[in-house]
Amino acid sequence: MNGKIVRRVQMWSMVAILVVWMTGCSGTVNNQEVNSSLTENSVQQSQNKQGEANGINDADQGAQKEEGAITLDTTTLKNDSGKTMIKLLTTSKETARHDSYAIVSSKGTVIIADPNLVPNTNGLIKADIVTVSHTHPDHSDPQFLVPYLKQKIEGSRVSRYKEETFTVNDVIVTGIPASHSSEFNPANPTDMIYLFEVDGLRIAHFGDMAQTELTEDQLKALGKIDVSISVFSDAGGFGFGKDKTVRALEQLKPAIAMPGHYEPETVEYILEKLKIEDRTESDTLFVSREDIDSQSGWRYVLLK
Repeated sequence: MNGKIVRRVQMWSMVAILVVWMTGCSGTVNNQEVNSSLTENSVQQSQNKQGEANGINDADQGAQKEEGAITLDTTTLKNDSGKTMIKLLTTSKETARHDSYAIVSSKGTVIIADPNLVPNTNGLIKADIVTVSHTHPDHSDPQFLVPYLKQKIEGSRVSRYKEETFTVNDVIVTGIPASHSSEFNPANPTDMIYLFEVDGLRIAHFGDMAQTELTEDQLKALGKIDVSISVFSDAGGFGFGKDKTVRALEQLKPAIAMPGHYEPETVEYILEKLKIEDRTESDTLFVSREDIDSQSGWRYVLLK
């Protein structure tokens, strides 16, 4: 009997030791998990606070993790000329898509107006200012715009069909309500003219403005225009008309007229009507206040 009792005591002692050992292991693992969780929470809280300080919300941070780092192209629009640079950005050769322009100040401030099929072989082009005149997809390139709309490009400012005035570096931008059709309702604009004041020049990008003529309020807001970028199209289905363009340019009398959407035959009609004989084709225009002041008449410049 004593032998059996001893064996039972030994067995229960071993069970008790095993239970204590297993409990101890379990407690160690749980403590490690808690410590790890606390560390992760502390890091996350620190990241969230930093994100909040930089104006980045939880959704933005999640998107950044998913999308990874963005490669920025700061060379394609580099301007060392000492003048204002204007360049066509649309990669398509279709004249109907001839509507996306880059304007770069002599100090290097980059404006992109109506991004559409923007080149991205060297990464996302770095812009300081992005404007969109209206909602149509041929003036609003999602692949280009999304990182800007998510505020992932530091120091950039986006204005989409908004009546406002703001300054970025050495450029003043003003949104002026307009219409994509003949009739203009100021309370419900369907297009936005963007005026850029840069290097002493006044450059206006008209988007798809198709009004029969400009109003007195629009002309007052625009002032004396040095360079206009507007539709040279007779595609009536989109509201455009060659005589509308003639009338608007007669009202504006810009030193340099450049086309957005265009057809060659419509260009010929408009230039003949306006008696513009100085016609230039180039890939880039470099222009200064002195250049404009030295001109004797109107110029038509087609960028390709």
